[in-house]
Amino acid sequence: MIDDEADPFATPATKARMFAGLRNLLKACAIGTSRHDQARVLLQACMTNSRMTGKQLVGILATLGFNKQHVGKILFDFCGDDDRHYDWWRDDAGHYHLH
Repeated sequence: MIDDEADPFATPATKARMFAGLRNLLKACAIGTSRHDQARVLLQACMTNSRMTGKQLVGILATLGFNKQHVGKILFDFCGDDDRHYDWWRDDAGHYHLH
């Protein structure tokens, strides 16, 4: 989904490709799913290829039209060490990772 593993914001072109990919993913999963589930899918897509902080993730989804507070709550609610109960975890530097 995100083209530049090191930094999707490295150039305007990689940033544009990242947002285009996320918009396509959102369009593909929008029918019949809640905004809550759409946000989870987009967050997971962002975490798949890039190391991002919560601030970056919230900003990306806000750019796509999501409520910042709601995205922050989703990040918090689905974050933890136990992969049986949580979707992702956060390292000491504040970067989110999928289990």
